[in-house]
Amino acid sequence: SSTNAHFMAFDIFLKVDRDDTQLYLTANADVLDTSASGNDLGIKNTTRVAFVVEGYMDSTTYYGITDDDYTAIQDARNSSGTVKLWEPNAGSHTVRGVRNASTYYGINSLSVGDTNSAVAYDGVNKAFQNVPLTETRAASATYGSNFTAMSPDIITNAGGQSRTNEELIVLNNGVTKVRVYFWVEGNDVDTENTATGSDMKLNLEFSIA
Repeated sequence: SSTNAHFMAFDIFLKVDRDDTQLYLTANADVLDTSASGNDLGIKNTTRVAFVVEGYMDSTTYYGITDDDYTAIQDARNSSGTVKLWEPNAGSHTVRGVRNASTYYGINSLSVGDTNSAVAYDGVNKAFQNVPLTETRAASATYGSNFTAMSPDIITNAGGQSRTNEELIVLNNGVTKVRVYFWVEGNDVDTENTATGSDMKLNLEFSIA
């Protein structure tokens, strides 16, 4: 809990006993609105989750470590630098979210509900100052050095929709460190003023089968 945080980050350590083990993000993984009022203001529709592989240690080395020295795993950098981006609740939009998309982004294909595809957006890739921005100008087409078109690796709709397990990363025999980032994407069309003041909860569930 923080009033100054730009995103939430935490680490998980995944241990398997065989190579080439596919890790899945299960259909139970989601982001929910948990506002005490019970009014879903749509903040859950603006979230993103990134999974970044930060280290790996093979089983032989791992079992030789004393005191579960996980810093050694962090220092054993994974050369692949795998990053997976997940967009939950991609098809969910509130009335005001639909209006925001039309008024400021010129997107008129959205409707309230859970049946729409994800909306294309550009993410910030570099800090900048004194750049005159509006919603339509905050894009790679206008400021290519500051924004990049984003293509989430995993796109899911809200709970209750027909969903399957999604392939996440491949694990090898030993321990893999994954850093998880969770944030509200400011360039999502559902990020509009009335969505503030509500709470959300990230649920993660993984499977290897």
